[in-house]
Amino acid sequence: MDEVRPSDQMRNLGVVQQGAPILAERARPFSLPADHDAAEQAVERLFTSIERIAQVHTFAKGMGIAAPQIGISRAAAVVQPPPLPSS
Repeated sequence: MDEVRPSDQMRNLGVVQQGAPILAERARPFSLPADHDAAEQAVERLFTSIERIAQVHTFAKGMGIAAPQIGISRAAAVVQPPPLPSS
């Protein structure tokens, strides 16, 4: 059975790969409150992406993803901190 490379796994999860033009573009900031709906949609897509990725990969030190990494040329990102150690 062939093993799937991590970059291919991420691509299959919708993560844009190194060399994609969108990663070299300057992401446009949101102008709030006018762009409220667009910002909300972008953040929702970012959280959905983190959930999908977390089902495949464990990130002991937490993880973050920026909008351009999922094909959205906007200045937005979400960060999930590592889990707190249990007492």
